[in-house]
Amino acid sequence: MRLVEQSGKRRRPVAAERGRATESLRRWVQQARMDAGPGPDGVLPTEEREALRRLRWENAPLRLERALLPKAAAFFAKETS
Repeated sequence: MRLVEQSGKRRRPVAAERGRATESLRRWVQQARMDAGPGPDGVLPTEEREALRRLRWENAPLRLERALLPKAAAFFAKETS
């Protein structure tokens, strides 16, 4: 990726030299450019994308608990009656 950015070489020869797929190199270069500065609307830099992924992972059990609480409350209310 740095070789493409710094040397100005085209992606295809660099990918062939390194034994990588051209499409992978294209995505890496594109992501590096987005990480370096403001990218197109709707595209998150890597750091923000990782934070979002982590927050979604942390949020999943909370959603499950929230969905389960009314059912548990109804079950225990029925049992005590």
